[in-house]
Amino acid sequence: MKKILATLAISLFTLTAFAAGSPLNEDFTELLSISDKILEAAKSSDGATVTSLAEQGVLVAKDQGMKGQSPGLQRVAERMKAAKKAGKKGDFEKATTVMNEAIAEMKKVKPAPHFGGGSESTSYGILEK
Repeated sequence: MKKILATLAISLFTLTAFAAGSPLNEDFTELLSISDKILEAAKSSDGATVTSLAEQGVLVAKDQGMKGQSPGLQRVAERMKAAKKAGKKGDFEKATTVMNEAIAEMKKVKPAPHFGGGSESTSYGILEK
């Protein structure tokens, strides 16, 4: 009986395991466009526009999250929420700062995937001799 319970417990843990990291097909095109508009609105001190655009950005991030959540998308969504709050308060410097951070996050260069384990420094030349 203990072996059966142990087997069930292990199988439940393996079913909940998933790979961490960003998906390969992450597309921030729409969010980058919204971010640029938020920056323009913050420069012109238009709090209502900053708030509404940031809300739109949060919704877009939420929709993209339904397709595949990633740590980068979560960080961008948090910064959009912070820009929304800053727009409501009229703190345009804060809105500009967090949106520049969000843009930097979205423009990060993703490293090329490596399949098969190991690393680039692994020397397989020894096996060929």
